[in-house]
Amino acid sequence: MIKDFLHDERGDGEEICGGIIAIVIVLAIIYYIIMFILSIFTQILIIAIIVFVVHRVHSKQNEIIKWIQPSIESMTKAEISSVIFLNLFHVAPIYNRYNNKYKKFNELETKLHNVKKEIERTSDGIEDHQKKIRICKNRGEPISPATKTEIGILRDKISNETDNKDRLENQYSNIENLMKKKRYELDKLKNDAHGFIIGHKKGYKEKYEKEEVAWEREKREAAKAAARKEKEKKEIEELVIEINSLIKSAISKATDDIIITGLKVIEVELSSIYKAFELNKVSYIDAKKHILELRDMIKKIGTSREKTTEKKSKETYYDILGVNCNASEAEIKIAYKEKIIEYHPDCQHPDSREWVKKESEKISKKINEARDVLIDPEKRKRYNRENGLC
Repeated sequence: MIKDFLHDERGDGEEICGGIIAIVIVLAIIYYIIMFILSIFTQILIIAIIVFVVHRVHSKQNEIIKWIQPSIESMTKAEISSVIFLNLFHVAPIYNRYNNKYKKFNELETKLHNVKKEIERTSDGIEDHQKKIRICKNRGEPISPATKTEIGILRDKISNETDNKDRLENQYSNIENLMKKKRYELDKLKNDAHGFIIGHKKGYKEKYEKEEVAWEREKREAAKAAARKEKEKKEIEELVIEINSLIKSAISKATDDIIITGLKVIEVELSSIYKAFELNKVSYIDAKKHILELRDMIKKIGTSREKTTEKKSKETYYDILGVNCNASEAEIKIAYKEKIIEYHPDCQHPDSREWVKKESEKISKKINEARDVLIDPEKRKRYNRENGLC
């Protein structure tokens, strides 16, 4: 009996050990299967990360090439691509800073446009209130208390709108100054990237100097274009002020309702042309032509004698070139070059209207004629004597 008991106990122990071993084997198999699966996923993940990084580097490289290549003439696209790839960790941060600043610049540009629209809306409101006041005063009857009250309300509105307009104009000016600062920062970042990329090419010193000269030339040309644009804007503004004064003077002296209506139509047309010019929807030449046509229309109406007292002397060759009568030969030559480049038909935009080209030809002929006379000492003396100049 004791032997049977011991035999049973030994059999149970062997069964337990066999079960434990089986469980360990199963767990080991499961472990190795899991590790195998995880290793595959790990490899796939690593490959995916490498593909993603390569794709991002390639995309960033192409973005930087598109950004910087137009300003580099001395290097091919392949050379630029090679330099950017080898120095991506230096060039990419510059490009990223440029993009961030450019987004802020665009936000300022949008804000500037909205403020400009608000100024125009405010100006229109002031103009409408002024017209209503004129209508109230021109009813041809004694002004009643109700009309006086209405005029007072309109004047209060004009005062409030004027204050609002002044505030908006100050805001517009501040945004413009901030945009100039941002533009300077953008140009500096691009110049940094530009110089860094060119600096990694063999023999870069000479070619970098060439690029710098070209860059400076572009900046000077842009400054000249901005100065010319400012000059054109000032001239248009002076013409608008002059014609507005003619219209007001003519309306104050006119007695015929048809003539007054015609003058008011001219006033509205003048305002619309000026707004279109400010928004760059109309070129300087087109705007000036239309404004001068309106001035001729006022002269034809003939309601005001004051408009005939314009003290404008006959245009001289010195006026055409924009110099005084004591200008030296060198000054005349410089003025001639600037004027002929500005007005020569070949320098006009290819899409310009036909009449613009014809007008440019006429002006160019005048410029050449003025130059031929003033550059010759004998002809110049005779011209001055005949016209009582100098």
